[in-house]
Amino acid sequence: MRIKCKLNSTDVVGALTDLFILLGPTDFIRSDKRPTSGTFGCLG
Repeated sequence: MRIKCKLNSTDVVGALTDLFILLGPTDFIRSDKRPTSGTFGCLG
């Protein structure tokens, strides 16, 4: 899986496409812009 500090919309769609191919479609996708406790800054 590709990992970057900053992702554009094309990167996000590509990553989701890879995951859907690998794991199959999900029941739902969370799509909000609120930060969560699992959000980490870019290290490196």
